[in-house]
Amino acid sequence: MKACKETSIWHLSKTHAQVVRLLLLVLSQAPVRNQKMSTSPQLSPAKRKRLLKTFGACPEGYTNDDLERLLDLLYGLFSDVYTLAELRQVVVSDPFDRSEHPRQLKLVELTDWLEALVA
Repeated sequence: MKACKETSIWHLSKTHAQVVRLLLLVLSQAPVRNQKMSTSPQLSPAKRKRLLKTFGACPEGYTNDDLERLLDLLYGLFSDVYTLAELRQVVVSDPFDRSEHPRQLKLVELTDWLEALVA
């Protein structure tokens, strides 16, 4: 098999967004969000506005329910493993960025942005 762009993992699995959509479908009952991971219990209007300006509005093709399930999934994956200080250091790829090299952002920024979108 040739080592080329066409054989990369991103092309085999299509896009991040499809993987996120699949994970959302697997979650039939969304658990109650664990607030331990959140940087603040309530987003201020200024922070919400800044997050929406920085990361944009709701990704096309996703409902509010989809975003809530993704947020619940993230809280479930990371809540019991890391301390808040460690969570602030975790960097993830933007699951909605369909480019070959998706933008990187901190996990806490992603969850805050999702919280701003579903608020």
